[in-house]
Amino acid sequence: MPEISWFLRNNNQDVLLLPSLGEGIANVVLEAMSLGLPIISTDCGGMAEVVKHKETGWLIPMRSSSAIVEAVIDFDKTSSEDLKAMTKSAFELVKKEFDNDCNIEKFIRLYESVV
Repeated sequence: MPEISWFLRNNNQDVLLLPSLGEGIANVVLEAMSLGLPIISTDCGGMAEVVKHKETGWLIPMRSSSAIVEAVIDFDKTSSEDLKAMTKSAFELVKKEFDNDCNIEKFIRLYESVV
């Protein structure tokens, strides 16, 4: 399923909205998190592994336009300090869990254990 996402502008703040029905872990979300962009994502596939509700972004039910509206309004009302804390947590999660060097080492260990 192709990724569908929109960037919304709000008083010098940007947010990535991912209203997907099916994903593994969407690369666009990881990329946005690594750039310090707040995330609103549906709870599809593996997104709950990276988008922790109100910790690293907003995780909302699939197929719920009202949940999207509520999340965008909540984003709009979130203080800049809270947004900074959220995007910092998201950045740290991506850096820790999806670091290329770390993942390469994990794959090498996996392959060596199989061989």
